[in-house]
Amino acid sequence: MSLPAEARRQRSDRLAVALLTFGLAFLLTASAWWVSTELGRARALRESIHNSYQQLIEIQKAFSLVQDAETGTRGYVISGRDEFLGPYTRAVAALPAANARLEKLFAGEPDQLRLVHLYEDLSRQKLALLANGIETRRIEGLAGVERDAARSQGTSPGRVVMDHIRAVVTQLTNNEEREIQSSLTRDRARTTRTELIVLTLFGSLFLGAAAAIVLARRYLAARGHLVRAAEAEARRQRALVDAAMDGIFVLNSAGRIDRANPASARIFHSKPGELAGARMSELIDESALTEIETQRKAGADAIRLETIGKRRDGSTFTAELSIAGMGEAAARDYVVFVRDISARRELEQLKEEFVSTVSHELRTPLTSIAGSLGLIVGQAAGPVPDKAMRLIAIAQANSQRLVRLINDVLDVEKLDAGKLPFQFMPLDLASIAQRAIDGVQGYADQLHVNLRLALAEPTPVRGDTDRLVQVVTNLLSNAAKFSPEGGTVTVLVTREGEQAVLTVSDKGPGVPEAFRDRIFSRFAQADSSDARGKSGTGLGLYIAKEIAERHGGRLWFESPEGGGTSFHLGLPLQTDASGPGLRDRVLLVEDEPAAAALLMTILESDGFKVDAAATLKDARKAMEDPGKFGAVVLDLRLPDGDGLDLARDLRSRPETRGIPIIVVSADAARGKDPAVRMLDVADWMEKPVDPDRLADLVRRAIGPVGENAPRILHIDDDRDIRELVAQALASVGEVISVEGLVQARASLKERRPDVVVLDLELRDGPGLDFLEDLNAGPGTPIPVVVFSAQDTGDLGGSVAAVLVKSKTSLTGLAGAVRSLVRPALGVKTGTAE
Repeated sequence: MSLPAEARRQRSDRLAVALLTFGLAFLLTASAWWVSTELGRARALRESIHNSYQQLIEIQKAFSLVQDAETGTRGYVISGRDEFLGPYTRAVAALPAANARLEKLFAGEPDQLRLVHLYEDLSRQKLALLANGIETRRIEGLAGVERDAARSQGTSPGRVVMDHIRAVVTQLTNNEEREIQSSLTRDRARTTRTELIVLTLFGSLFLGAAAAIVLARRYLAARGHLVRAAEAEARRQRALVDAAMDGIFVLNSAGRIDRANPASARIFHSKPGELAGARMSELIDESALTEIETQRKAGADAIRLETIGKRRDGSTFTAELSIAGMGEAAARDYVVFVRDISARRELEQLKEEFVSTVSHELRTPLTSIAGSLGLIVGQAAGPVPDKAMRLIAIAQANSQRLVRLINDVLDVEKLDAGKLPFQFMPLDLASIAQRAIDGVQGYADQLHVNLRLALAEPTPVRGDTDRLVQVVTNLLSNAAKFSPEGGTVTVLVTREGEQAVLTVSDKGPGVPEAFRDRIFSRFAQADSSDARGKSGTGLGLYIAKEIAERHGGRLWFESPEGGGTSFHLGLPLQTDASGPGLRDRVLLVEDEPAAAALLMTILESDGFKVDAAATLKDARKAMEDPGKFGAVVLDLRLPDGDGLDLARDLRSRPETRGIPIIVVSADAARGKDPAVRMLDVADWMEKPVDPDRLADLVRRAIGPVGENAPRILHIDDDRDIRELVAQALASVGEVISVEGLVQARASLKERRPDVVVLDLELRDGPGLDFLEDLNAGPGTPIPVVVFSAQDTGDLGGSVAAVLVKSKTSLTGLAGAVRSLVRPALGVKTGTAE
């Protein structure tokens, strides 16, 4: 063969190889595209079939809910027992979500969607008919149901609607089954075509085997690397958990421990592995389990509480638990962190004991020392040489300084612990300013500083008299201390919008720039040479700021560069809408609209003004102004919690502790629980309510007003005590305050009181002498509450209660007097029917 021919053949072979390679590549590419397309269509078809089956399932679920509701209703109508309503209640709650899922599933099918909408309308009609049947059975009994059935004459609207629902469900089901059969037919045809193309491409798979092997090896190598990394991360996490000082264990949905770290075994005095399989009830107090379950049902993702831990050896310890959920709500596990805080609690106990020691063992002798030195300075024990007098005066001043320091430290401790008592009542901020000026006047005279109340507008606020006087006294004493000799401290009481503002201004050197950021901190004192020579604890302004904020106000200052300082105390004004005169305004807490409308009508027809709240959140918001309401009518089953939680909140706050609470609920039997009785509920009423009895209970709980108000005679020779007691008892009845036995006897002759509050030490004789006057008159003995500085113990049947002034708050006094007034009016307290 000639060279040209060989060259032509080689060229032809190369061209054939190129064409073959190109053809194979094209064939593989086209085949791959076709297979990918077919697989995509197959996936889409399978998804369509799956969706059709899902639609069938959802149709049956929704239909089952209607059937469950009908079954539950039928059981309740026949038996009248509420437990039969469980399927109905669950169906009513779940049906909206089921309908929403149907709409979502059929969103792309207009014909089916129209049937879904028809089914939703029919299901709502059916539920409405079932609700009417339940209401008829609840109100009129079985006779009412039978009457309605007789009226329908065999053509029950509920049956007709149910037949329509079945017809719609059947049509929906048939449509979906036809669609499934059609999809299956198309799937079989497509599968056959796919098999043919796969057989055609079988020979080409050999060429891809090498690439597949390479890819497989790369995949396995990458997977091995990921597995090793995951194992390393798991080891690190396990090491962190095992090294943790807090106990950590996983609690499964059955309430048993799956895994626990070594610290858990150490905290509970168990051997490693012993906690696995244990129940939480074996490790913590039952009350904590109840609280955990309550918070879990309320939807809390994380729970934190303190409880008592129980060890295997029978000992207990104070534990802090932190619980967080893992996984889906249907089968959720929980990770539990346990910390032994017994040592912390012991330190807090030691701290409380130290504070108690300072309060009782140090303050008392210091007070005696300061008082004795004061008597010596006043020459009550005879003349004292001038040289000794100077030394005694120094000792007296420093003992008084120690007393102030101890009082400030105790106040700070009580503020931090939330135990500093506050007795909120309506008052005038201008009178607070005047009382504080009167108290500081002697100290200002020693410093040769003038105190002047330049402007005092009437500024009604709500607050604690003693604590506000303490704030203003601190501001005045600071201003006097830093004022130049002969200077003047000016006090202004004004209104600024919805705020009452008390301003104390001086002409002293002002507040140093470096000290301004920490002026309200604990033990804060300026470092300048002028300030360093002034005595003080550095706690006064911190306490004043805390008290102002507890009143819903604020404390701030202004100090210009030229000298002088103005401190401002701002408090919310007490408006007429929240004043004590609105005792006839009632807060009604009821979530059911029909019941709320009925109760509101009952109360308003009896002259009460009613504010309604449907949730605990709304009720708590309404009670932010506690002086607005004279009573609370409360349902227990509310959408966002238990109504008794609101009662506990009200009883825990001094300003709302005395508000009467009347429970109106289908669960009134809970009032027999001893723990619930501690809430001092005025009365319990079972639904449905008696309108006359409800209005009477609210009126009695609030107490009569005007001429029918109980008359309380208070005898005390201290003007300030009489004023405070009159304000504390203003919501209980009409208070008649007198300063001695002569006025008390004259008042007794004029009108017989319902209760007497008596001090034992009076200027014109012992208070016990007045008991003879009370017992000498005809009629039922008048109850007497002894409210005195003396702890006299039991005085026998002639006295209903003995309260010591230094140990009893004004709220406690008001509660004691109210308990004596209510029985006279026929009001029961704290017990369920």
